[in-house]
Amino acid sequence: VQTSADKIFLFEEWREAGSGLVEVRSRALKRRVKLEANMLRTCIKGSRDKSDAGQPILLLWPYGKDETLMTPEQLGQTAGHVWSYLKACETKLRSREKGRFNDDQWYRFGRDQGIRQCGMPKVILPAILRTGTATVDEGGELTYTASGEGGGGAWGLLPRNRELDMQALAEFLRSDVVWRYFKALGFPQRGGWRGVDKSVLDPLPVPRELVPTDL
Repeated sequence: VQTSADKIFLFEEWREAGSGLVEVRSRALKRRVKLEANMLRTCIKGSRDKSDAGQPILLLWPYGKDETLMTPEQLGQTAGHVWSYLKACETKLRSREKGRFNDDQWYRFGRDQGIRQCGMPKVILPAILRTGTATVDEGGELTYTASGEGGGGAWGLLPRNRELDMQALAEFLRSDVVWRYFKALGFPQRGGWRGVDKSVLDPLPVPRELVPTDL
């Protein structure tokens, strides 16, 4: 997903606050606020992977179970803390991209691509790598920020066939042979990292035994 306002929607510092709330540090407001825990999703951003040391990043998710933007009435009734926080950031959210978000849905993400797919089972591959790595998200609980040419964010690999063994695919992506492939064809970054985009992923040869014949 692309929020177009990461300082508002993404939280790298947080702690449980009890009563179904999480206390986060907002970089936009430069202070701590409490938000409903069920409105937050674990997010993979850049080179950060779920297996990294430290806290995972949290993403404020103002969308319902059907991945449609919740209305102000729904947010006010079921997530009052979140709605109060968004209202405190309203001016900044409306002013994104020279006022393109100055409308009734001013609190939506910057782009709607990927919102529905984030709730699907998937294998997540960070788009900037220093070794082979991948995270299996069978329950569709993890999300990830957008990727561009040469890396940044992460990629979600969605199975077209339920028989695909996502654990086996993830193990393959973590293998030394795939890292050598990424190291050779990926975009060089500082410190030995490699950026991976569609031009690198699309031709990646996946072992036939991992892929159902009708995939």
